[in-house]
Parts: sequence; C-alpha cells; structure tokens
Amino acid sequence: MSDIRDRALQLTYWLSIAFCICTVIWTQIVPLTQALSDGQLVYGEYGTNDFIEYWSAWHAYAAGLNPYDPYVMQATQRLVDPSIDVPLMMWNPPWILTLFSPILSLSFSTAAILWLIVNFLIYLIAVRLYSNDKDALLLSLLFAPFWHSMFVGQLGSFLALGAACIYRGLISRISILIAVGILFLSLKPHFCIPLAIFIFWKEFFHGDKAIVARTGLILLLMLLIICTHMIELLQAWNQAINSATAIALVPHPKAWLSLTLVSYMRSIIPEICDVYLQRIYPIIPFICGLLLIIFNYYTARLENNIKTFSLILFLVITNAPLAWVFDYAIIAPLAVRWLENNNKTRFQSILILLIQVYLFYVITQQPQEHHNLCWLVISIYVFIIYKYQCCMRNFKK
Repeated sequence: MSDIRDRALQLTYWLSIAFCICTVIWTQIVPLTQALSDGQLVYGEYGTNDFIEYWSAWHAYAAGLNPYDPYVMQATQRLVDPSIDVPLMMWNPPWILTLFSPILSLSFSTAAILWLIVNFLIYLIAVRLYSNDKDALLLSLLFAPFWHSMFVGQLGSFLALGAACIYRGLISRISILIAVGILFLSLKPHFCIPLAIFIFWKEFFHGDKAIVARTGLILLLMLLIICTHMIELLQAWNQAINSATAIALVPHPKAWLSLTLVSYMRSIIPEICDVYLQRIYPIIPFICGLLLIIFNYYTARLENNIKTFSLILFLVITNAPLAWVFDYAIIAPLAVRWLENNNKTRFQSILILLIQVYLFYVITQQPQEHHNLCWLVISIYVFIIYKYQCCMRNFKK
C-alpha cells in the first residue's frame, strides 16, 4: 500500500512539474517571444514596465538633472512614451546608476533586451552559488517571483545574487563575496540593513572579527569609488525617501501596500498604522535586524546551514517595510529546497508547485492586486516556523 502511495505521489509530482513548466511557457516565454518578434522592445511590452524608471533615471542624471524629481522623470519617460502622465519613480539609492551604467546608457529597446538577458544569467549564477545540482537549476526556473521580476523589468535577480554571494562568502570565509553581496542588496536598503546587522552580530560576537573588518573595509572602498561623484544626488535621494508626504505627481512609498506583514497590518487597521507606522518606518529594518539577532541567539549551532539562511532571508523580506512579489526572488534557495524530489517532502513539493501556478496567474492576470497575497505569506511564515521548530527538536534529540 505504501509503495502504491509513493508511486502515486511521484507521478503527481512530475505532473505538477510539467504543469508548472507549461505555465511558465504560456505566461512568460510566449509573451516574451511575441514582444521580440520585431527585434525590439517597446514600452508596455514584456520586461519594460518598471525598467523605464532605471533607464530614465540614468538619462536624467547623465543630462545633469535630478532623477528624484518627478517632473524630470516625467519629461524623460515621455521620450519613450509620450502618453505617460504619472512617471514611475526610482526610489533606489543613486549608486544603482553607476553599477548598471553600461546597460542603462543604451537606447531604451536595446537596454531593455540586454537587461532581460543579464537578469536571467545573474539568476542562474545566484542559484549555482547555492547548489551545483542540475535539478536545482530546473526547479529554480519554476519560481514565480523570479519570472515576475523578469516580467516587469525589476531587480529580483540581483537581490538573489546578493543573498547568494553573502551565503557563499560566509561558508567559504571570503570577505569580498560578502561585501559584493551587501552592495547588491543595498540597492534596496530595507533588505540590506537587517542582513548586515545579522552578519555583524554573527561574526563579531560568535565568529571571526577579522572577516567583519575586511568586509567593512572592502564595502567602504567600493561605495567611496562609486559614490564620490554623486554627493548631491545622495542628498536628493535622502530628501525624497524621507519625505513624509507624496512628492508632486506620485504617492510616497510609505503609502504603498505591498507583500509584507507591515503592509498587511496597515490594510486591516489603517487608522492606527497610518499614524504610528509612518513614524517608525525608517527604523523598521533595524527592528528586523534585532529580530534576526534574537533568532541567531537561539539557533547559533545551526547557522551555517542553507535552510537556516533561507529562513533568515524570509524573515528579512516578510518583516521589511515594503516588498513586492518580484522581491521574493531573494528566497530562491528556499524555493529550491521546497521543490526537492524526495519521499519525505514530495507532498509539500506538489503543493508548492501548484502555488507557483497560482502565483503566475495572479501576477499576469491581476498584477495590481498582488498585495492581497499576504494571506499566502502569513501561511508560509507559520509553516516555516513550524518546520524549523521540528528541526530544532530533532537536532536537540
């Protein structure tokens, strides 16, 4: 009876894999192929929606203008599409313009195509840093947040690479890898700050103080080289991101509803949260860092473990002030572990595969409603904590 059950689960697992592959092809590969049929990408097609914010910010900066000014961004984006009324703002720190200058300096269509190619390759490199298993590469390509990042032209692959570099650097004790990882994650500082606090605590108090010093020095040198010529731009970014209200044409990020527990609280008790959360928004990443330190304190013996590191990444992103579906590409290693084909977790893997199919439906058919997926985040949150507690109990035995 057990043998029949195992065969049925095995068959269902591979059918789920096939179903998920067909979903990727239908919702991602087909639209991309259609968009590239004439050899170029036009704004509004696959991979261009959010990419325009980075492209227009670079061209505004190259022209000596302020890319954090919505009127400047509106004028620059109208060079691509004259019908744009509300500009898509870039809220990332200005060093993103230096890091991606070779791509962003090109024409919009060429830059958008190259952006997709680089994102795809970067994601594969990130997964490879976690695992040499060929199956891991296949399973990682069924991860909906990665494809959503590709679909809208976002930074998900670079966040995944940043996290992967940090993990590999901690395992191999290579400071430059950790520094590079932090640099990529700093493109969205609310993810970088908690993880940097965690690494400092882990290594300074329970590890190697020298690796903290080397990593800090390398990171400081990289930032000095990148940011020396953009002091005024750093001030403009700081002023824009810390503004308490909407800036001219666009709503401020503090008013957004995204896929985090903080946003979920704002959606169910807006009257309270809009008053108090607005005040503590800048320190939420530091509170998250404190949460990781507490987690580190109770799990010190399991730290150099990919499952534990994946849980840390999940805690970072779910407790951040803001995170979208595409930002969840950062937890690619967790997705790969969940989708492994073994007897103990096969039912779990089937369930996760079907959830991926549902996510593909949401991000392609209802892209403006994905913050309503918070119920899924909370369910996964509880599930992971439960599984980790079971792991801890087994470890202690």
